[in-house]
Amino acid sequence: VGSIQSILDASGFIASSTDVVEAIVAINAELPEITTDAFVFPVATMVWEGATDDAYETTLSFTDPTADRTYTLPNGDGNVVLPDTTDTLTNKTFT
Repeated sequence: VGSIQSILDASGFIASSTDVVEAIVAINAELPEITTDAFVFPVATMVWEGATDDAYETTLSFTDPTADRTYTLPNGDGNVVLPDTTDTLTNKTFT
């Protein structure tokens, strides 16, 4: 969740903010693509820091689409299976 101080100590486009209100205004000005119930990111990647603030992040990248594409994640728990990992799948059908 973080704290107000973590916002004030942030780097990047909100680093020049002197208080929380100014930081929020900066965020809104720099990220106009965020709208109600939809997020449009101006670049093809999203980066998350894990629970530990360290040198390791998780990056989700998108290719440049040639048409509108929709990927729906199912309503379920589990892990994403990737080509470079070894996974054991049970009770699964591939079509």
